[in-house]
Amino acid sequence: MWMIWECVRYDPDSRTWLWLLIFLNFPGAVIYFCARKLPNLHFSVTLPRFLQLRLRQKEIWRAEADVLNIGNAHQYIILGDLKRDLGLYEEAKDAYQQALDKEPQNLKALWGLVLVEQEANNLECVKQYLQQILKIKPDYEYGDGELLYIKTLLELGEKETVEPLLLKCIKVWNKPEARLILAETYIEQNKIEEAKEILKKLIFSIRSSAKFHYKRNQHFEKKAMKILKNL
Repeated sequence: MWMIWECVRYDPDSRTWLWLLIFLNFPGAVIYFCARKLPNLHFSVTLPRFLQLRLRQKEIWRAEADVLNIGNAHQYIILGDLKRDLGLYEEAKDAYQQALDKEPQNLKALWGLVLVEQEANNLECVKQYLQQILKIKPDYEYGDGELLYIKTLLELGEKETVEPLLLKCIKVWNKPEARLILAETYIEQNKIEEAKEILKKLIFSIRSSAKFHYKRNQHFEKKAMKILKNL
């Protein structure tokens, strides 16, 4: 029954799957869960740090050798990315800084520093690095840089500067998360009707998108529906 509900409510290609669920019953539910629901669940399994280091030791040695032998910004960024993946944030930060010493406007190095400082919850540093990125390339990562900048401003309590940035992000990139944040901002300002309109547009925008984008943004649709119901 859970899979039938999920199929009818959230799956745009529901007709074929619905017949499968009706006729195959429990086996059909298992097939549907594995094929349609499981890929959209957001969870991850993290190996212990010592095991990750052991498994990627040769990769680390190779990156460190490239830094010593070649020493361009590119090699430092590769080393920084690897260290960051392994949770070695201070070493990653040092590698990105070395890359910036070589190329002061290297966007990948700046983005690496954003991610490292975000992990350490150094929001002022995140804000400064994002400002540098957006000054060099306003459309960095297809609007992801701008959206992260907006979220950082909100976390810093700088709400008064956010609304025009959100409207721009929605207009240029049509980011579902930006619409959701704008709706939440309107709710805080007691602009309930404006919030409802934004949420409705968000839901229909996701539902009318391509299959890949629908799956990727389905959790925003569910959250928007929940907020709209509460309103």
